[in-house]
Amino acid sequence: MSRKSWRRSYPHIQFYLVSSNEDLIYDSLQKGLLDFGIVCRADAPRTYVFRRIPHDDAWGLMMRADNPLAVKEAVQRADLLQGPLIVSEQAMKHHELDYYFGSAAEKIEVAGTYNLLHNTIFFIEEGMGSALCFKGMADAVGSSRGLVFRPLDPVIYSANYVVWRRDQVFSRAGRLVVAALDEAFSNHA
Repeated sequence: MSRKSWRRSYPHIQFYLVSSNEDLIYDSLQKGLLDFGIVCRADAPRTYVFRRIPHDDAWGLMMRADNPLAVKEAVQRADLLQGPLIVSEQAMKHHELDYYFGSAAEKIEVAGTYNLLHNTIFFIEEGMGSALCFKGMADAVGSSRGLVFRPLDPVIYSANYVVWRRDQVFSRAGRLVVAALDEAFSNHA
């Protein structure tokens, strides 16, 4: 069902969108504050029911345009050892830097962490570091501020998932959303 036909068929169903990090989304799902969440992660969230969204996001570096790395088409691991990084708290918690860098992870200068990328823009603009982040997020929040994004080489992708609790009891509207997700994402488990 297309978005337009969905709205025509169910004009009274409204979505309440909350921007948050993975931990807060899971916490809100457990407390019953949210019916569904969208998370971006390297592996499937096996403790929840999920549908994979057919869009993976590439990791890269968002930086000031005058950063020496901005002239490169892609940023290599060794490049990331040259300056302070601002890294997502979620990536730090899941040790994603350790997986990517191996033993060199201890040489990375982490200037700070973030839970929502938008908050890092001011720090990047002031030269306090460059943000290791997703391309889609960088495009949404950084390009209008004159910041640039360069993908990592080798590339790292994270997948996007719609998640909900296994014991979730849905309203009629919630059941309709699950049916629409099943129809839209049935080939992307």
